[in-house]
Amino acid sequence: MGYIVRIKDLAVYAYNGVNPEEQALGQMFLICVEMHTNMNDITSDDDIAHTINYSRVSKFISQWMTDHSFQLIERVAYNLCREILLQFEGVKSITLEVKKPHAPIRGMHFDYVSVQKDMAWHEVYLSLGSNVRNCAEIIEKAVEAIGSHPDIRNMVCSESMTSPAYGDEYEGIFLNNAVKIETLLSPDRLHQLIRSIESDLGRDRSKEAGIRTIDIDVLLYDDLVASTVDYVLPYPDFEYRDYTLLPMCDIGPNVYHPVLKKTMKKLKEELMDQAASKRR
Repeated sequence: MGYIVRIKDLAVYAYNGVNPEEQALGQMFLICVEMHTNMNDITSDDDIAHTINYSRVSKFISQWMTDHSFQLIERVAYNLCREILLQFEGVKSITLEVKKPHAPIRGMHFDYVSVQKDMAWHEVYLSLGSNVRNCAEIIEKAVEAIGSHPDIRNMVCSESMTSPAYGDEYEGIFLNNAVKIETLLSPDRLHQLIRSIESDLGRDRSKEAGIRTIDIDVLLYDDLVASTVDYVLPYPDFEYRDYTLLPMCDIGPNVYHPVLKKTMKKLKEELMDQAASKRR
């Protein structure tokens, strides 16, 4: 477990609000931040470079609030959370509250109006596959497109592997790999990004059989278990497919399947045992 660093009621003067006078004259805001670190042990070296420098964070918040103006404090909270996570490598997740003590509520006594926002880096595993002639080039372009998104960082790619098509409706040899990312995107927004990248690279979802220009699937999103019209998490039945498990084991052998409660390494071993039994 890491540490939690808190900054409480940091006073900053800023120009946020719906009313014209709030945008023109400004007012005082109070910012409360709770930051969870991904730094497990800093006690051995006692080095501030290995933790979150709360003085730098405080100055960053003050300057950012001065430089940016929004009508809604909801937008202030969202964008400030995002910027702190992008600017400070050691912050894994954040809870931020924007307090507005002088909100324009006339004729009533109150301490403040506030909005609170939670945001975090999420660990995601993707599977990529293609069976077109220039499949290696297509997958490389897909990886570049994913990694270039501003809300994605720390990408790790597996070695590529070839496999025969899975299912009677597909054909040829597929090139597959797995990709690990950290992202601020929600599952819905990540799904939208992936579908956009597939479309840009020529994927036609009206023609599902035969040639597959590019296929990008979200295998795991943290330990989330979810089912929507657009996606299911974890990705259904990937534990039965060597073209997903083998690349996964290359980059995350000890990652747990949140439903099956087994590591990728264990799932691969079971799949290999099943294949060996069928050959006997």
